[in-house]
Amino acid sequence: MELTDVWEELRRNIDDAPAHLRVVVRVRSSVLGRFLRLHQADLAGPPPAGARGEGDSEWVELELRFRELGAARPLLAFGTRVEVVSPPELREELAGVATDIAALYRT
Repeated sequence: MELTDVWEELRRNIDDAPAHLRVVVRVRSSVLGRFLRLHQADLAGPPPAGARGEGDSEWVELELRFRELGAARPLLAFGTRVEVVSPPELREELAGVATDIAALYRT
């Protein structure tokens, strides 16, 4: 077996792995466009009709799919402009990471 064949098989196994973790997020309209560009592959379905990328006060709710809790950590890059609504285990995971980051920068 060739190395390229092995690589393709491994990559296919990762790409085809099911993403069972259902995550509901609220995204500020002001970052929606960027959020969708970065997380398009994670979307469980199309964004709601009429979702816009304007204003700071409006929220858009989206459903995402991840393979595991840790795979959702990049959501923290959006700070307070993205809120995980569910599942509670992911909220706890991200709160713990945020606490650790805050402690690091306080010292």
